[in-house]
Amino acid sequence: MKALRGEPFCVRHSEKTCPGNIIEAMFDKRAFGKQFHDPATWSNWVVCLKTIYGLSLTPPELEVFRICSGRSHPRPGGYEEVFIIAGRQGGKSTTMGFVAAYEAALGGWEKKVGPGEQWNIFCLADTREQAGIVFGNIKRFLGPFQRLVKRETCDELDLVNGAHIAVKASDFRSVRGWRLALVVLDEVAFFPNDNVDELVSALTPSIIPGGRLIGISSPNRKAGPLWALYEKFWGRDDADTLIFKAPTKLLNPTFSERKIARDMERDPERCRAEYEAVFRDDIGALFDEEKLRAAATGSENLPEKGLNYYAFIDASAGKADSMTLAIAHAFEEKVYLDLIRENAPPFDFIQVVNEYAGLLREYDIHECWGDRYAFASLESQLRRHRIALSQSKASTTEFYLKMKALLQARAVVLLDNKKLIDQLKRLELQTLPSGAERIDHPKNANDDLASAAAGAIYHVCKGMASRQPTPGLVVQRHEHPDLQREKELAAREELEDCKREMMDYINEAEGGVGILLKPRR
Repeated sequence: MKALRGEPFCVRHSEKTCPGNIIEAMFDKRAFGKQFHDPATWSNWVVCLKTIYGLSLTPPELEVFRICSGRSHPRPGGYEEVFIIAGRQGGKSTTMGFVAAYEAALGGWEKKVGPGEQWNIFCLADTREQAGIVFGNIKRFLGPFQRLVKRETCDELDLVNGAHIAVKASDFRSVRGWRLALVVLDEVAFFPNDNVDELVSALTPSIIPGGRLIGISSPNRKAGPLWALYEKFWGRDDADTLIFKAPTKLLNPTFSERKIARDMERDPERCRAEYEAVFRDDIGALFDEEKLRAAATGSENLPEKGLNYYAFIDASAGKADSMTLAIAHAFEEKVYLDLIRENAPPFDFIQVVNEYAGLLREYDIHECWGDRYAFASLESQLRRHRIALSQSKASTTEFYLKMKALLQARAVVLLDNKKLIDQLKRLELQTLPSGAERIDHPKNANDDLASAAAGAIYHVCKGMASRQPTPGLVVQRHEHPDLQREKELAAREELEDCKREMMDYINEAEGGVGILLKPRR
């Protein structure tokens, strides 16, 4: 009777009063219909949802499916693994919030698990804050079903039917061992790993039969996890994984065309990715992963006599970015990365500098390099340890280009450090509208270890170019000016002592006849 009076559904209602499928629930005013004010603007999302859930398509809808999937016909029974590549403001997060709310309230999963057993819906993204966008939409769509909510926190919901909805970071270690009805991966193209295989492999065995894994994202460069999935599954009728790709205006006809046109004038390549869901040609992976793996065979090297070491410090204030140190040397026309250190925030700046100074002394380094960030603070602290700091005139783009050339020539040995290699292989080579090239890390990522390692290697090569050829030694040593002056004074005193001894010897040999020797000034 409550359903007939237009009151919200609940799990105790009979199946006759509940919508028959997700599309009926989408526009039923007693369920989610009040959230979709203009059903006509959601028509192409209806095509996507019908395809995922294996519902029949009308001829116009079939044509939209062919455009957005590259396939001739959908697979009967729908798809359990879907990746939606859509333009910005196309309604991805809103639609996934609705799908998760539908599965939680009306999916009937309490009948597919054991009595009293908990089943889960996860929202995963690069950060918990990013995943919280979909989670916020889930809570909004569950408004008509508020009586089902048993417990609510800022990032979790428990329903009386056993559903547990939670926000998670994209870490494959934290998603194992759960009973999953639905997993939403938000902005897959910007996940920290260049390959989501580990994450998907950890999630797939946990998904209950009939459950779904749905990834949503706007496209980025022609590299990384989303591009690999697109190349593998786009347009393949026989593939179990569906790739659904659509521009902003197709999914959201209400979005402003004037805004798109204005943004296109400013940066066409970026806006084609943002609004037309086209992978970018102006951004590419800087390093070949196979070459990186081939070069990453070294382990940390202890200091050796006769070798000249260079160091680079990527400074940080200790609040946001890590502070890193890298030490490298060259021998027999090959550059070796000897040591890397990272201190993640928060940390004590002075304490970290003291630790780095101790390492620099171990490698007999009296001058190191850094960039302009926090240069004055770092320089003053290192000066207390009688270590000079020089500001590098080269940019990080130049550092990375030098490392790329060495990798191509197989003239560099990197440390076998997973985090370092992950940061290097995520670096992007971007072509700016001016035609200039810039190398940078992706959004929501960092390159602190990579920039320090590349900076040390760059200055090793710079020293090689300026040195006099000496067999076995390829780096010119730089010492603190005070130490250089002390050595010069000591050498002069030693020379004077030698000359005085020579005068005494001659006087004794000549029978006491003194011979005046005047040292040259």
